[in-house]
Amino acid sequence: MRLFPRLLSSALPATTLLAATLGTATGVMAGPLLSDMTDRTLSCAISPALYIDAKGETVTTFVFPDAGGSWIDVTLPLTSPVLASSSQDEFTLVIPPQKGQAKGEQIAFIRTFEKPEGGGKNAKPVPVISMHVDGDTVGDACVAEKGRQKFLKNRFNSARENSCGNDPTPACEKLLAKTCGLEITQDCVAKLQPELAKARNRR
Repeated sequence: MRLFPRLLSSALPATTLLAATLGTATGVMAGPLLSDMTDRTLSCAISPALYIDAKGETVTTFVFPDAGGSWIDVTLPLTSPVLASSSQDEFTLVIPPQKGQAKGEQIAFIRTFEKPEGGGKNAKPVPVISMHVDGDTVGDACVAEKGRQKFLKNRFNSARENSCGNDPTPACEKLLAKTCGLEITQDCVAKLQPELAKARNRR
């Protein structure tokens, strides 16, 4: 039984020229899947989302220290050693350990084509992108959305949980959204701490 929703959109067209130019400085050529993901947010189940910029030059995500605490923003160049491999329907990223982390992560995205559930025997296969972290499957139906909006929402939701708790009060959520917005920063949260402390207990 699948625990994640399927990706039902049609396959994104591969950009041959972009695939030929990305990653050439390191000898790791960007394959069609990575080229298809430019200017898109990849979100998979509960894992932090990733955003690949429009030129395919950087990947942006966020992580948390092993002992907990505030999130850490990470933007890395899509060159070796971050871009470890890239082929027709797969690419692998290596996110180095950040402050407060004992080790980094190896994240692989793999695209397969499967018939949608309930589509009948004549249904055409659709692309399904799965995410694998350090060899373990995190999500078997990732969603790729154009632009940064979904990434910012995913990042804000994680920051909200980090600042307001697992069961945030409406007052805490509203204060954070109104004051810091989607482009939330560590400085904004730090300045709000006295008010957030009160809002966390206000039901």
